[in-house]
Amino acid sequence: MEHEQSAQTSLLIQPKQARSRQTVRSILEAAAELFATAGYDNVTTSDIAARAGKPVGSIYTYFKDKQQILLAVWDMLYREEAEAALAELDLAPDANLYDVISKAVGRLFERHVLYRKLSPTLAYLATQDQAVAERVRELNHVALERLHEFLRSLHTREIGHVPDPEAAAVVIQVAAETLAGMGLPYASHVSRDRIRAALTDMIFCFLRTPR
Repeated sequence: MEHEQSAQTSLLIQPKQARSRQTVRSILEAAAELFATAGYDNVTTSDIAARAGKPVGSIYTYFKDKQQILLAVWDMLYREEAEAALAELDLAPDANLYDVISKAVGRLFERHVLYRKLSPTLAYLATQDQAVAERVRELNHVALERLHEFLRSLHTREIGHVPDPEAAAVVIQVAAETLAGMGLPYASHVSRDRIRAALTDMIFCFLRTPR
């Protein structure tokens, strides 16, 4: 699958057999769980190997270091969950636009549980390592292009009013990623469900209002 291919681009060697691919997958899933519960800085490659049930040497067969594992985890999660959210944007002829937007926003909020823990680390590493910065930009660009296509389709089919779908895609992506990923600590009395519903309403009104 595409997200698996993306995660494998940073590997030292490419696993060709199903067993080897499963080993890589186990390592990434174990790393994701540990990064989420203990925090990136508190996790060692030995911890990841133990959680995955693999010898430490198997990690270094595929990954140079923990940072490379982090990038592969980000690739895997971003593509799996972002593609799932964007897949919700495929409009059937009888689709309800509000329901489509609601489902897509809901998926974005669900996937950011781990991202809220990893984003600060990725942001810091991106300032220190050009490869990290490029990978983050690449993944964001993939999601942005898909959203752009969706908005352009809405406008072409006259389902919505989006005269500048490229700019609208940027606005919606930034708003959704920020609210889903960072939250609003100074407004902690407002639940994430309420924020998600408000964002869905705002995007729907934005796309349906003639300008």
